[in-house]
Amino acid sequence: MNTVFELIMGLPASGKSTYMAAAARSRPGPVVVIDDPKDFYADVVFRIVPGAMHLIADCHLCIPEVRKSAEVRLRGAELMCEFRYTYFSNEPEQCLKNLAARMAAGDLRTAESMIRQLSPLYVIPEGVVVIPVWRQG
Repeated sequence: MNTVFELIMGLPASGKSTYMAAAARSRPGPVVVIDDPKDFYADVVFRIVPGAMHLIADCHLCIPEVRKSAEVRLRGAELMCEFRYTYFSNEPEQCLKNLAARMAAGDLRTAESMIRQLSPLYVIPEGVVVIPVWRQG
């Protein structure tokens, strides 16, 4: 059985973590969940379980060059693998609303800045299924 990597892409507060939690519960067999890895090798490559489903969510995967780099690293670590892709729609204003509702207290400037920086770089390929951004409350 091939190792499967599902790359989950979307802006911060788009619903990636919520999607992953539901997807992990619904999948048979071993599932490795990796949410917002800080160091790709330590957090992803060294956690590969051959033959397992890996759900990997990272807002930086919205950028095509970052996604391609991740694919190269994963293929180098696990030759017999399959890639699947889940894209959330590019809705920065809704993500900002979700972020504000989720984090009513605290400093939101870093995540807000990331949403604004990533949105113009976010490329969704033609012909893929796009999941709407999650709506808070």
